[in-house]
Formats: sequence, structure tokens, C-alpha cells
Amino acid sequence: MSNAVGLVGSMWSTEIEAEDMSPSDYQRYQMVNLMRSHGRYFCQWGQSKIAPLPTGARKEMVNAFLKSVHRHCGPVTGWTDVLTIRDDVSVYGVLVMGYPKARALNDDQTLEVNRLALMCDVPKNSASKLLGRAERVAKAKGYSQLISYTLESEDGVSYAAAGWELDDHTTLGHQWDTKSRPRELVDEDVMQDKTRWRKVFG
Repeated sequence: MSNAVGLVGSMWSTEIEAEDMSPSDYQRYQMVNLMRSHGRYFCQWGQSKIAPLPTGARKEMVNAFLKSVHRHCGPVTGWTDVLTIRDDVSVYGVLVMGYPKARALNDDQTLEVNRLALMCDVPKNSASKLLGRAERVAKAKGYSQLISYTLESEDGVSYAAAGWELDDHTTLGHQWDTKSRPRELVDEDVMQDKTRWRKVFG
């Protein structure tokens, strides 16, 4: 997996001075930092926490993270909220929320989790923690539900663990490229049907 600008840097990671730890710990820290720069969690360093997007982080940096660690979705053009999960070394997961893409659901009561991207080998509850915080953020803003989509091949276990439920809607997979509106062709994974999940809290 290629290195992504922003995965390790002032916006995403915390530099720790060598004199603040033993030589063996500093060597281990360097290994963690190296693995994180290639999209692998490796191990926890210090306390984990969920926080909003770091001040000064740019859209390009968020999209660099998504490109490096998200399996099939492309970049985002905007959002209402971005949440991160991190430890004392770096951010290792990002959740992006925005207005629903489906016009019928753009009702001032619903937000959509557009992206949920985590490095490889993160703790199993990392995704459900992000989803739980997303619910609290949306609820505090006056929204009554969240929606999100998973590919047909995905089990959605993190959504289920966070108390989300499947609804009866399936979005058929297709390419967005047309003669009138040419688009870059997407991976075959994205051509799969998508299942909608919903978390109602209003």
C-alpha cells in the first residue's frame, strides 16, 4: 500500500522526541510510525480517542487518507462533519458525514455516513466507536437518523454492533460514466449492489 501524504505529518501524527523514551521504545515507536505511513495500524501507542478533524487539515489530506486505506470508495468533495480515531502516534480511522445523496432522503432530518475508513488491523471496536460518536454529533445538531451503505459482499458487522439496522432498500450497482456526463470508471467492487443501514434516534 502506497504512502499517503497526511497519514504521518503534523495534522495526523504526534512527534515524540527520542530523549522522552528508552532506545528500545523509540525504535518501536519508529516502527509504528513507519507502518502507519503505509496504512497499517500495527499496535496501539498510548490512549485512543475520538476527535473532530484536526484544525488546519485540508480536504486533500482527508482524501489522501481515504485513498490509502479505503478499499473501494473514491474521494469526497465535502462534508458536514469529519471524525477521527487516533492514539498518541497518529490518526488511524476517519468517518465522513454529509447530506444524503438520495434526494428523497435529503429532508433536514437525515445525515449519511459517506465514508468509514480504517487502517488494517485496527482494534475490532474502532468502527463501532466512530459510528457511536457520529450518532451523538448528529443528534446534537437536531437530526433524527443516520444512513449508510455497504456492499453486498460486506457483512456490516460494525453497523450491527453500533445498533444500526438493515432496511429493505437495495441500491443497484452501476457505473456513473455516460456519454452526456463522462466519469472515470470505478472498480468492479463498486458495481456490486449496496445495502442500506439506518440508525434512528429522533
